[in-house]
Amino acid sequence: MIPLQKEPIPLDTTGQPKQLYLLFFAEMWERFSFYGMKALLIAYMTSQLNYDDPKAYAILGSYAALVYTMPMFGGFMADRFIGYRRAIMFGGILMTIGHFVLALPNDWSFFYGMAFIICGNGFFKPNISSLVGTLYSENDPRRDSGFSIFYMGINIGAALGGALCAYVGKEINWHYGFGLAGIFMFIGLVVFVFGKRTLGNGGLPPNEAALDEKVLGFIKPEWLIYGGTLLVVPLVVTLFHQYEVMDYIMFGLGIISLIYVLSIATKLERDAKLKLYAYFVLLILP
Repeated sequence: MIPLQKEPIPLDTTGQPKQLYLLFFAEMWERFSFYGMKALLIAYMTSQLNYDDPKAYAILGSYAALVYTMPMFGGFMADRFIGYRRAIMFGGILMTIGHFVLALPNDWSFFYGMAFIICGNGFFKPNISSLVGTLYSENDPRRDSGFSIFYMGINIGAALGGALCAYVGKEINWHYGFGLAGIFMFIGLVVFVFGKRTLGNGGLPPNEAALDEKVLGFIKPEWLIYGGTLLVVPLVVTLFHQYEVMDYIMFGLGIISLIYVLSIATKLERDAKLKLYAYFVLLILP
């Protein structure tokens, strides 16, 4: 596991680490782009691609399912290998590419843009939240309020992105709306890149030396992770074209995810284990 922050972190006047606001703005602009793009999807598919409502909603459902599945993969890779910082940067780059691909007025760009966003979200979204946790020591009473501030950034970005990108897309040009989402995703990535040096040792790879050990004698594990993720992009595009099978795929992935999380729960302390079990009960209940 990636350790919590050990070095002293400068505080602002509210008693929160100043780095919290770096992550606040990076996440806010990422959520702006994500929900801004999402606000356009159904209307774009029905009005521009001429999909009927059942097909459009089935594709949107496939997109949503994959968006919430990929963080399992991205979180695992960050936790075991590349660390939160590199995962966030890699995810941000993929999402930026995805938004700008969506902005291209070509038939192929729609599914490829969404595929890049899905893969990027898998690395960006879970790990920036985890990085917030590294700003605090265990049992720090400021942690809950810190996460509340962080989630305010999520809500602000989602509200602004959904409203502004939807307006630009529907009233001016669909591809300008997608492009606007890409611009703000790029801003969020730049905010993180220029501010990450202030994070101390938070979010670094758990074993830097292991990342330098070459697999098969010529490729580093880090590049293997990046390359493997890029190979997932055309696979996701194929799934969009075969969206009828997504229910079966997601059922299988759901079972695998459940087993994996429960196996982790058995290794946790009693309080953390009970909280995780309670979460599953609330998740299953209608």
